[in-house]
Order: sequence, then C-alpha cells, then structure tokens
Amino acid sequence: MTKYIKVAQPSISKEAAGELESLQLHYSEKSEILKAAHEGKVGALKRLAEEDPDTLMSAIVNGFTVKKTPHEEIADYYFEAQKNMSIIGEDYEGTVNYQYELGKTEAVEFVLKELGLQVLGVNLDIVE
Repeated sequence: MTKYIKVAQPSISKEAAGELESLQLHYSEKSEILKAAHEGKVGALKRLAEEDPDTLMSAIVNGFTVKKTPHEEIADYYFEAQKNMSIIGEDYEGTVNYQYELGKTEAVEFVLKELGLQVLGVNLDIVE
C-alpha cells in the first residue's frame, strides 16, 4: 500500500504567484526557475527570493496558494456575515445571532467609511 504525505503549500502574494507562473512557462527545471527568480529584476518574486528563500523553494517544488489581499479578506468577512444573516432570516431579526452578524456588517461599513477606504462589493459598487 502506497502512503502519500500531504505537503503544505506556502501562501504567496498575487504578484509573486503571477511572476512564478510566468517563469514556470519558460523553464522546465526547478533549478532554472529558482535561478531566474534570484536573478530577476525588482519584483515580488525577487523580494521573496531574497527575504524568504525557503518559501520560494517550497512554492516551486510543492506548488502554492495565493494570499488574499486585505481588501479581499474584508470583503469575505463582510459577505460571510451577510450570508449568515440571510440564513437566519428576517423573521429572526431580534435574535442574538442575527444581531451579531448585523453588527459585523455595520462595523465593516463604519470602519471603511471612517478610514476613507473602498472595498469592491462592500462600499464600492460593482460596475458591469
């Protein structure tokens, strides 16, 4: 029976992921990709190579996941609270659970307004 070891994939920035994917299209050997990342121009992948070479090597060998931007994390938090409110339903608006989720959405809206930030889908309309 073959046993498989699940290896954790590192999380890297969206910019570094794009640069790494581009290198993977041009080079077939992992050592060539690593060398190109180290010798690259200033960029997210070059910074990762200098600051955290172990994470870069792990991303090349094991694959990677893309980190969410702070805006995406805020939007996810907000939309999760809205989803929970719709699951609870308007008939239960007075319940603690509904009020808790409502408080989360209102807090996000308030903080974004006070800081003058805009997050797509939260306080910035999606334009089609």
